[in-house]
Formats: sequence, C-alpha cells, structure tokens
Amino acid sequence: MSRGFPEEFRQELLNKTDIVDVVSRYVDLKKKGGKYWGCCPFHNEKTASFNVDVNKQFFYCFGCSKGGDAITFVKEMEHLSYVEAVEYLADKAGLTVPRISNSKFEEEKEKQRKRHYEICKAAAGFYYSMLAKGNNKAADYCTKRGISFGIVKRFGMGYAPPGGDLLFKYLLSLGFTKEETIRSGLAKENSSGGIRDFFFDRLMFPIMDVYGNVIAFGGRVLGEGIPKYLNSSDSPLYNKKRHLYGLNIAKKNKQADRLLLVEGYMDVVTVSSFGIGGAVASLGTSLTKEQCILIKRFTRDVYIAYDGDGAGRKAAVRASKMLMEEGIMPRILVFEEGLDPDEYLKKYGADKFEGLMDNAELPFKFEIDKLSENYDLTKEAGRRDFASAALEVAANIKSELDKEDILKYLEVKTGYSVETLSRQTVKMHKMEKNSHNSTQMTEVPNKDSFKTKAEALAIKLALNGWRERILLELAEDDFDEPAYKECFKEIKDGMISEHDLMSMFDSESMQRMAMKVVAIPDEEVCDTSFKGCIDAIKNEKLKKELDYYESLLKNKELEKEKRIEALEKIPQLQKRLKQI
Repeated sequence: MSRGFPEEFRQELLNKTDIVDVVSRYVDLKKKGGKYWGCCPFHNEKTASFNVDVNKQFFYCFGCSKGGDAITFVKEMEHLSYVEAVEYLADKAGLTVPRISNSKFEEEKEKQRKRHYEICKAAAGFYYSMLAKGNNKAADYCTKRGISFGIVKRFGMGYAPPGGDLLFKYLLSLGFTKEETIRSGLAKENSSGGIRDFFFDRLMFPIMDVYGNVIAFGGRVLGEGIPKYLNSSDSPLYNKKRHLYGLNIAKKNKQADRLLLVEGYMDVVTVSSFGIGGAVASLGTSLTKEQCILIKRFTRDVYIAYDGDGAGRKAAVRASKMLMEEGIMPRILVFEEGLDPDEYLKKYGADKFEGLMDNAELPFKFEIDKLSENYDLTKEAGRRDFASAALEVAANIKSELDKEDILKYLEVKTGYSVETLSRQTVKMHKMEKNSHNSTQMTEVPNKDSFKTKAEALAIKLALNGWRERILLELAEDDFDEPAYKECFKEIKDGMISEHDLMSMFDSESMQRMAMKVVAIPDEEVCDTSFKGCIDAIKNEKLKKELDYYESLLKNKELEKEKRIEALEKIPQLQKRLKQI
C-alpha cells in the first residue's frame, strides 16, 4: 500500500506516466546520455544540476536534493497533497483511483467523506427540484435575468425555500442523521436545541470540485436581506481558497483552451448563457494563490473579466499579479462605461464581448492606464510623476518585447522618448536588483557529512544485490540519519526496492534523504564501494565513541568506576581505529 492507494495501482499509474513528458511541461530539458538535464525548478540556479532518469523514471537535483517520481514532482510543482497529485495524474492517464485504508481512523474519515458527498448531492437535488417547480422567487428571478432552464440545469441551480427546516426534514427522511446535516453545514442548531436550515429563501448555486462532485453551496438572497451572498463554511472536502466555481464545466470548454475569470456566480452563469464557455469565479474571496495554482493545472490562457468600476479594475490588477507569480500571463478585458460582464453582454451581445477578449490588454498596460487616472497629463509635472510611477511597473516586466511595447506606449502618453525611458528603467532595475532577485524557492541545504554519505551508499548497496553482506556487517544503531535507519529496518524485514523509497516517507526532509540513495550512480555498486562504505561507517562510529570517553575524562568530578571504564575503552578504540 502507498498512502491509501494499492501499491499495484501506484505502479500502474507510474508505468502509464512518462516522467520526461510531465517534467518538460515545467522545465526546459536537454538530453545527455540516458538522462535529461535542466535548471532546477525548486531552487535558483544557473548551471543545470537537475536531471530526469528515463530508465528509472525519477528526477533528482544534485543542488537541493529534491527528487522522486512523477507523483512527487507534480505534488511539489502544483502544491498538491499526495492524494491530489495521484488523482491529477490518474485523470491524465485515464485511470480510476481505487482507495483503501489501513486504520479505523482512516476508515471513519473516508466514511465521513463519502457521506458528505452523498448529503451534498441530496441537498443539490432538493434545491433543484424546488426551483424546477416554478411559481417561486428563484424561478422568477432567473426569468428576469434571462437565465434559461437549460442553464439552470447545466449548473444545477436551485431554490432554498423559506420554510426554515424543510431541507433538514428531507435529509432525515433519506436516512441522514442530525449530526451529519450539522457537520455538512446544511443545518445549524440554535441555543434551545432547535434545528434550522442554513440556507433559506435564496437562489442556490452548488459548488462542485473539478470532478463534478457537489462539495458546498452558495446562496443569493432574493429580495432584501444581508448578506447578499451566503456561502458554505469550510469542510474536510471544501476550502473556498482551493476551488473555483464553474471549473468542472469550464474545463470541458470546446471553444478554446482558455479560462475566463469573473467575479461571482451570476457572472459565470450569465456569460455561459450567452454561449461563451470557460467562465470561472473565486468563491466569496479575492483570487488566491491556491486558485492560481489550480488554474495552471488546466491552462495558461487566462482572461480576467472583472467589473469595469474602480474596485473591479483594482481587483483585476491584483489578480493579474497573482497569476503572473505562478507563471501565467493573463489578459484583462476593458469594459466601457464601467459596466460589468452581465451589463455589457446584455447591452452589446456576445460577438462584441468576444471582440473584447480578442483585444484584451496585458496586465502592464492595463495597470498603467489605471495609474494614469491619478495624474494630470496635460501638465509637465503630471507627466513626469506619471512616467516615474509607470516605469516602476515597466521595471518588473521580464519579456523584452513586452517591455519595449510598454515603453513605446509611455512615449505617446508622456512625450519622453523610448531611449530616455529605457535608461531610467535600467537605473531603477539596478537599484532594486536585490529585491528583484529574491526568491521563495528552497535554498540549497548544507552538504552531508562523510558518514551520512556512507550510510546512503550502504542502503544503495543493500537494494542492489548486497543485502546479505550489508546485514552481516552493519546493525540498526550504526546509522545516525533517521531516514537511513528506517530504510535499514525495512530492508532487514525483507522489503524493498529503490522505487519504494520514492513513496516511503511523508516528511519532506526524509524524502530528500531517501532520494539521495536513488541518485547514487549505479557504477558505485561494487566491491570497492562496499569496503569503503563499511569502513567509513565503522570508522565514524568508533570516532564518536572515542570522543565520548575522552570527554568523560575531562570531567574532574567523574565517578571512579566511570573513569576506569573510560581509561580501558580509549586504547581499545584507538587500536580498532588503526585496524580499519
């Protein structure tokens, strides 16, 4: 078993996944011999120390010691859990993910997950049926907004009636318990012990994960009331920072491999009702880093269509910066007259909206246009101050082509030549060089001790035909490194292969140590290496023991028996050291 999955499934998934293909989506690889080399995506380096071994199907960086199989790589690059990384690769490989558990706690946790899926699905069905009946506020609202029943059905929209506990009673009739309904967030208990539905008299939007499972809800008030939108609380299956409304539908968009980022549920629904696919929205929060990472899993062709007012434009600049931090260069739609997407579509139609997408602006130009509103460009002082502020934006542009376009644009708006603006940008870049070069990538750790390297080699030898000889020469307490001590115990019990090392540990530090074993060249598995490895481990162990007894003698208050023992041990250890 490997982290809740049968080992046979993990191997099948890795067999059907080409790690070179996976890694090359993120790293520019060049083939040298039987390996592919490139600059490590996990730490800042200029000389390639990152490699992918085609035969063994693993990656390893000699600089920062990150390594593992395709699952590990996707997990690290996409900031996913191990389970999410497996699901991601399985989806690409067309495999169904089986699940197993190895403890009562895990079984109970998995049972609760399944019940949460089931109760959310049942609630979505209830809400949908209430809306589909017609003659209610939600149906009237949809008609007023021009939302067809086909769109209602596509998004599973519904109506939470104002009865107070109608959903709760319905769920009880299906066999769900009071505790399950409360834990799901669909009902709440008041101070007197009474139960009420969490959502009532609202237009309901089921929130689904990328696989189409209902995991939470959003509800829009119908008529007067606050808050305007009410959302499910976070649960074991749902975290508003990690999901996007409409992504399960948008990922199937056949028009193009793109996503259109809008501000809310109704924007997604409206855009879709006009035949424009790919719309998604964050869930009651500003765009988050986790959502940007999720977007990158599906596309890097992203358009931002936030409201055209001041707040919307400010949010668009912020969202664009977050996307760029994840390697996505979005484009921003500029709406006339401060309209929002819904208003624009209803006023000008889908064709003109598509035209806006064709002419969407890069974030830099959009931000500079927004910035220009703060200055009086009819005056020399205003143009000068604006140029200085705009160049701070331009200084962050990495693409020389994009930078030249922006400088030409600034030349028109300010009257300063491209050459002058460019020289000023270079000066600013030099002044800010340290901050621009800062990185949040992992730093290269300190080099391992001689003994730690020897321990890694011992594990390598044991996994490649030298098991009996290693077990004969070494014992568990010969190992100081916790990861190698654990590996030795597993080897002693009869396991393991090098591939097992890649998924053996949950701890990142122990994973890194395990991957150092896998990365040792196969040619080092020989008699010479065996002898040197054993000698090194024993030598370092004896030195450590000798240091211990010598330090004891320095203690003037040491007991007589201990002093005699130290005096006897020291020459013995010195003699054994000379014999190695």
